[in-house]
Amino acid sequence: MFRRILVALDGTPAAERVLPALRLLAGRGATLHLLHVLRPLPMPSSNPPRRVVELLDRAEAYLAGIRAPWPGARVRRLVRPGDPERVILEAAEETRADLIAMGHRDRKGLTRFLHASSVSKPVLRGSSVPVFLTRTKAARRLRIVLVPLDGTKDSLRVLKKVRPLLSETRSELVLMRVVPEILPAVHAGGGLAMAPMPPLYAEPGPWLDRVGRRLRGRGWRVTWEDARGDAVTEILRQARRRRADLIAMGTHGRRGLARLLQGSVAEGVARRADRPLLIFPVGAKK
Repeated sequence: MFRRILVALDGTPAAERVLPALRLLAGRGATLHLLHVLRPLPMPSSNPPRRVVELLDRAEAYLAGIRAPWPGARVRRLVRPGDPERVILEAAEETRADLIAMGHRDRKGLTRFLHASSVSKPVLRGSSVPVFLTRTKAARRLRIVLVPLDGTKDSLRVLKKVRPLLSETRSELVLMRVVPEILPAVHAGGGLAMAPMPPLYAEPGPWLDRVGRRLRGRGWRVTWEDARGDAVTEILRQARRRRADLIAMGTHGRRGLARLLQGSVAEGVARRADRPLLIFPVGAKK
């Protein structure tokens, strides 16, 4: 469970929706660092204009009006000027946060800055701590947690990270692995050919079964299932079918083909998820 949580708020009800949802993830006595970012405004080199002072006062008053979302939670408030994605990452380091949390609207609208294309994506790529995203009201308790795996050792690290959460909430773990039916085409001798199948996307087989049986032997409440198709679509379909209360997955922070195949999956799920999403950075960022 998380103890120091940085919560990015932009003043909208959609962003504030993340606050009660954090009850699912927060440890006892958790501290919530509420962050409101003011985009930089042109100003003279002397005293700041009255408009800037008004914005700062308004931001501080806004955060002061937000109470602890549950008894026992401690609240700290921060107002920082700058580019939201940069300020969020800097504030996470400043507060030694072990989780960054953001709320955003559904695909029919976007908050002023907390949306996948402008802030969530850079934060996901740059964060060294997990990122929690939600655009809907969360369940009152965690019963089912869906964890997509991709066949790599890096993806298995997510299981170690969610284990305390599963133990605390007594949730059921659902594992899945998606094998894509179509891979990107690459140039070959002046023409186009299918890219070679990377090892992590080999045919479905005993890998997931071995992982699931090993966890079950250790006392985990776990089921598992392979799927075939588009990774983002299948993850969201399985989440709906199993009525998952949370999707927990990793992002690799890699480049090239691995980035195309893996990093884009977490970002795609973040754009389209209709339920809370917890994304862990796994693997080295290069």
